[in-house]
Formats: sequence, structure tokens, C-alpha cells
Amino acid sequence: MRRRMMRRDQIGERRKERREERREEKRGERREEGGERREERGEERGERRGEREEEREERRGEERERGEEREGRGRGR
Repeated sequence: MRRRMMRRDQIGERRKERREERREEKRGERREEGGERREERGEERGERRGEREEEREERRGEERERGEEREGRGRGR
């Protein structure tokens, strides 16, 4: 009985793998068709990423200032 169950499990895994491969192929075709649209979106995303990076730099600067304050307090005590 265990051997039969193992075979079923293996067959199920193979089916899943085939489904995933088919999905990836379909996605690839869709990407080629809508490539122009995705390029336009990519430009918008690039702008958003730039803004996010600026925000991250500001946060890092604030964290550094806070860290220096903590060190100063620790030494003062």
C-alpha cells in the first residue's frame, strides 16, 4: 500500500511541475505581447524607487543622529 501511495505522490508532484512550467510559458508569451506597456510602467516604478531611496537616506541620517545622542548620554552618565 505504501508503494502505491508513493507513486501517487510522485505523479502528483510531476503534474504540479508541468502546470508550473505551462504557467511560466504563458507568462512569457504575455510579457512579449505587453512588453511596451511594462516598459512604460518600469519608468514610473523607477521614479518611485528614486523617491523611496531618498526617504531611506533621510531615515538613515536621523538614525545616525539618534545613535550619537545615545552614545553621548551613555558616556555622560
